[in-house]
Amino acid sequence: MYSPQGTGKWQLYDVSTDLAEEIDLANSRPDKLKELIELWDVYADENNVVLPDWNSGY
Repeated sequence: MYSPQGTGKWQLYDVSTDLAEEIDLANSRPDKLKELIELWDVYADENNVVLPDWNSGY
């Protein structure tokens, strides 16, 4: 998410042990982050996901 809700960067949390999402694992697990981003890209492409444009409100 972009400001004001987020940083605009991908984040990675292990919600099985960190329900409060306090420990961002993106820097310590770049391999897993890359894998999940690739899966997201495939999903988004296959399902015609349209992300909101924060400038226009859509």
